[in-house]
Amino acid sequence: MKKLILLLLAFCLVTTMTYANKQSDKKAEKEKKEQVERARKIAKTLKKDGWKLQGGTLTLEEAVLRHHDKIRSMYGGREIVGFASNVKNQNVGHQKAMTDAYITYSQQEGGKIKGGIEQILGTDTNGELDKFYAHYERLVEKEIKGEMQETFTIMRETSPGIFEFQSYFVVNEQAAANARIRAVESALKDSEIDQKHTEEIKKFVKEGFVVE
Repeated sequence: MKKLILLLLAFCLVTTMTYANKQSDKKAEKEKKEQVERARKIAKTLKKDGWKLQGGTLTLEEAVLRHHDKIRSMYGGREIVGFASNVKNQNVGHQKAMTDAYITYSQQEGGKIKGGIEQILGTDTNGELDKFYAHYERLVEKEIKGEMQETFTIMRETSPGIFEFQSYFVVNEQAAANARIRAVESALKDSEIDQKHTEEIKKFVKEGFVVE
């Protein structure tokens, strides 16, 4: 009797796991179809607005899909887009769009730390905080380049021989956190902020800008 009960339990467990796996597969398949459809719509809109992929062998739809796949698959993946306009040379336009993406990220991160650090230090620091933020942003821009993965760049001609560009990046926020920590540590070394607050500021940045 015990053997029969164990066999029945094992059968129920296998059946339940099989059903759960099938449901999980169906959900993943549904999500993939929805993602493909979103990519198709985005690519269609971009084409309608005159954008085309710069370089590579992929179609615009495939590039958008790969970009979104990377965001989904990367833990803490985040999209950053850089822009450039009124450019005659395509290589120059691409480089400007890339640089704009780095600057955009660094400015966003600089903005994020301001509120928390002002709670730690207050705002009356004789302009030292502004110098610190500016230095921090420059360092983040430098440090983040290795953690930002460009997935594709699009371009369009706005007038004869004049182009604009959009470069799409995915940032691994886990790796980016290390870049932020390196930047804040370097910025603190070069600042005149009271050293008794440096460990508190480092802790704040390491914890992802959460003020306790």
